[in-house]
Amino acid sequence: MRKCKCGNPVAGNARFCPKCGHRFTSLVTKLVVLFFVAPALLGVVFVMLAAMFRSNTAAISPAVQSNTVSAVATGEPPTGFRNFKWGAPPRAGFKKLIGPTDEGVTMYTLLASKKPEPLSDLPVAEEDYAFVHGKFYQGDAYLDGEPNFQKMKTALVSKFGNPTFINENLKIYRWKWTQEKIEITLSFQTRFARTTVMFANSAI
Repeated sequence: MRKCKCGNPVAGNARFCPKCGHRFTSLVTKLVVLFFVAPALLGVVFVMLAAMFRSNTAAISPAVQSNTVSAVATGEPPTGFRNFKWGAPPRAGFKKLIGPTDEGVTMYTLLASKKPEPLSDLPVAEEDYAFVHGKFYQGDAYLDGEPNFQKMKTALVSKFGNPTFINENLKIYRWKWTQEKIEITLSFQTRFARTTVMFANSAI
């Protein structure tokens, strides 16, 4: 026996109170609600909150927004990086950094005794070269200081035309030649005051 909320004693297996009509929830029903219905409702609430968060973020955070200026760069695509042509093998004067990886990628840098030459008449702190299955496909140059970032941007615009992608808040500029699968990416890391220039050919 058990008591209804109205005070009337009822059988333990009764589904409702004969006096007031109150329906009793069985243990099985409570468990179903606890383990199935409640998590589903929480999931719906989470999705709604996430959607609201994304909407608000898009409205108040211009730093994540970008601008595609044109589909393809107007200037002629680079044939390599510095005097390294796309697809060329490694040469003497390099020190291996990593690789080869499972994908066949090996990365090199200059020997400690060799200092990087200027790029577009700007001083280069470091540089590296990446090869896939022995073929050159990417070169990176690193410059110190934001003034060099601005100067490098000017030099690239002068040589290759306006970038196809710009995110001024994140300080990322990209020149892309879709047909040749070649691109140049210029970026600046404020935290380290370092500029990165990447020349890459994904067709290799």
